[in-house]
Amino acid sequence: MKKLMTIALAMMVSCGAFAQVATLKEAMSLAGKDADKAAEMVKGAVNDASVTDKDRAAAYNALAQAYGDIYAKIATVELENQTLAKMGREAKPVDAEKMNSSIYECYKNLLECDKYDAQPDAKGKVKPKFRKANCTKYYNMRPNLVNAGLTYFNERNFDMAKKAWSVYLDSKSSDLFAEKAAEPDQYLTQCAYFVVLAAYNTDDAETLNKYVELAKTDPEKAKDAMQLDVAMLDKQYKATKDVALLDLMAKKAQDAYDKTKDQMFFNTVMYTLQEKKDEAALLKHLDEFAAKNPESVLPNIYKGDMAMNAGKYQEAVENYNKVAAKDDKNVALFYNIAVCYRNIASEFAETHATKGQLTGANADKYKEYLSHAAENFEKVRALDPNQETGKFAYLLYSIYSGMGEKEKAAEIKATYNIQD
Repeated sequence: MKKLMTIALAMMVSCGAFAQVATLKEAMSLAGKDADKAAEMVKGAVNDASVTDKDRAAAYNALAQAYGDIYAKIATVELENQTLAKMGREAKPVDAEKMNSSIYECYKNLLECDKYDAQPDAKGKVKPKFRKANCTKYYNMRPNLVNAGLTYFNERNFDMAKKAWSVYLDSKSSDLFAEKAAEPDQYLTQCAYFVVLAAYNTDDAETLNKYVELAKTDPEKAKDAMQLDVAMLDKQYKATKDVALLDLMAKKAQDAYDKTKDQMFFNTVMYTLQEKKDEAALLKHLDEFAAKNPESVLPNIYKGDMAMNAGKYQEAVENYNKVAAKDDKNVALFYNIAVCYRNIASEFAETHATKGQLTGANADKYKEYLSHAAENFEKVRALDPNQETGKFAYLLYSIYSGMGEKEKAAEIKATYNIQD
């Protein structure tokens, strides 16, 4: 009895195995009529241990051909509509969603087919059955994936945009199209950039990291790709507070600055050091940067800002003046210099006044500081008379009043309608 049960069980297992192979064959027969249903059948049967790589390749190929045919039929109608439009005739209905999803499914299944088609047989030999024909038929259709991805992206369906563009990029380097590898691909790097952008919009670091280096080689989008690379790390850091991400962000931002000389990447490096709250490391970086980039004013701007925020106004002025020597159109810079001199004057008055009064040399020094403040506020006024960058009018009025410059104070008061 036990032996009979064992035989029966073996027969059940065997029947189950044959059932999965039969399911694949049924799916292949159905694919041309109902590709989506056939795809579900393949999905449910293809991973069974009884199914051979040859069976898998054949099933995925059937799906690829079916979806390719669906795409071709809809695309043909779309072309016919262009002709009808020129003739002033009514267009035929086009299922754009089905067209775009079909081209994606076609290439997704082509790559799956080729993966199993290239597996060695029982004798260890690799004899792809479908590769040659599929390469010939589908290589030049790949740009349709770019169009599909663009449609999804414009619809803000970033997940499907990523899928369509990722298949486009992956197919270029696949064994399926190896014989076409040397052919130029005008969309490759730009497509990589848009995948990276879609990945950033969906917080998909894995996809971004996969394609960002390729995106950085695009002649028009390289800097934008670098920015997205750094920005994704910032997102991850803010979510996890993992200091290692700050280090990686600093490295990538520094590399980007070295290649582009764009200040935003320098600012990112400074941001990472500020987040670490290591002032010594920050100052060391500024000194090293200044040594490598003697023409840059960025270290002096940061040192000036740091000193000003710390109440070290004289040190701030010294750094800002080095910047002003190279940049005489920087409104915010002159505003900060003016504020620093005004604060220096206030501190001087507090420490040198006798019974609330400044006399002699102290009074002259106080007026000198105010004069420097007024001079720089006047530069701000000349560059930004409408006070779009900073409200200087009342401060300049109060300085002239404090200096006893009644006419200048009155002019400021009248011009800017200052109320006492």
